[in-house]
Amino acid sequence: MVEEAHEVDPRDESGLVAAAKQLRIELLQTKAELERELGNVLLSCQRCRRRMHWVPGVGPEPGHWAHAEPAPTGHGP
Repeated sequence: MVEEAHEVDPRDESGLVAAAKQLRIELLQTKAELERELGNVLLSCQRCRRRMHWVPGVGPEPGHWAHAEPAPTGHGP
């Protein structure tokens, strides 16, 4: 979105690029807050009964659930 806004107004006279960057920052902050909350939740794997925890993503990439301790050999998703 920031790149598209920059293509529309390369000199950024309208403030469109700045607004797009601000929106991106706000979205990343919201994502970080949500992932912090998910980090407080511990689940139990239904297959092996081991603890699971939230692993945050980097930048805009989403996070995922993972075993908090090594999974047994041959344990699939």
